[in-house]
Amino acid sequence: MEQAKPSDFIRVNAKNRGLVSKEINLHLGCYEARPDIGAVIHTHPFIITAMGTVLAKRKRLASSMGLGTPSDISSSVAIIKYYQPGSKVLAKAVSKAIKKADCVVMANHGLVVVGRSLKEAYKKTVDIEVNAGKLLAKSIK
Repeated sequence: MEQAKPSDFIRVNAKNRGLVSKEINLHLGCYEARPDIGAVIHTHPFIITAMGTVLAKRKRLASSMGLGTPSDISSSVAIIKYYQPGSKVLAKAVSKAIKKADCVVMANHGLVVVGRSLKEAYKKTVDIEVNAGKLLAKSIK
């Protein structure tokens, strides 16, 4: 994403929902749930997704494991169980979780991060995966 150009992004709204991705309802649901956000990023990072899959079974928050540092992410990281990608149930679960957290790990799927700007959401996205990697490395020493 560091090499992405503005032309690599698609501005979405309710009118072009069918033209973008099967996950459009997930994105729009975040905006509807949180009028304070200006960007939604949905990625599929390996480490945090795998950790989320394990943690979802234990009903724990990743923030309690230190994934909020070092970028000073003040919000918690919610973890939801697996839902079929592109489904309305997934969009609804993410919308519910995003009301209380800026970051939602979707077990066995990926990550959704919101921010006031694309830059802020991107920074949180990178920081979460980096911190998940550090936590994993600590756990296997």
